[in-house]
Amino acid sequence: MRRALAHAIDRKAVIEGAMSGRATPIGSHFSHLHPAYVDLTGRYPYDPALAKKLFGRDRAEQSEPDVASAAARLCPARGRDRRGLSGPRSGSRSRSWRSSFRNGSTRCSSARTTTSRSSRTTEPLDIDIYARDDYYFNYRSQPFQGPDRRDQPHPGCAGAQHALRDAQRMLAEDCVNVFLFQLPKLGVWNAKLDGLWENSPLQANDVTGCQLALTG
Repeated sequence: MRRALAHAIDRKAVIEGAMSGRATPIGSHFSHLHPAYVDLTGRYPYDPALAKKLFGRDRAEQSEPDVASAAARLCPARGRDRRGLSGPRSGSRSRSWRSSFRNGSTRCSSARTTTSRSSRTTEPLDIDIYARDDYYFNYRSQPFQGPDRRDQPHPGCAGAQHALRDAQRMLAEDCVNVFLFQLPKLGVWNAKLDGLWENSPLQANDVTGCQLALTG
């Protein structure tokens, strides 16, 4: 089912509709700005025909429910173009992270959830969370947990880089989640302010090296 969903979603259309085109597609739980990043966006290309085939194989007893409604809520302009794709019914409801965590995340009560993960903002390099038992991803993999992800070498060393690449490939191959895009860093500030980071690993603006340009 997860692979069917991955093939059913047009990342480019979602990015255009939800982010006005200002986002970068990803294929695993990792930032494209990191040196150890592996481009896995081609693992599950947008393929409605293949998605429909996989849906039918997984849920042969279901009666043609509609998978496009989820994309329609994210991307209204494309929502009317159903492209003949059948799959699980989807609805949309906004929930706070606190409410989601309390009512569904740890108990894994959500069937399908679109989440803005903070792995590339507040919690950089948290790919090891997939090694946790009973986490809300509901992913249990002995190969992934093999080398203890909670006791990795320093991210800058060669061994860690190799381990991070392997972890990305494993999550993509197992299709743990349908990875969509990396949230862009968007902001508005004084044009005379110099020194703000163009990219940031944290959900914060570090102004340590900032200064206002002096005018004549």
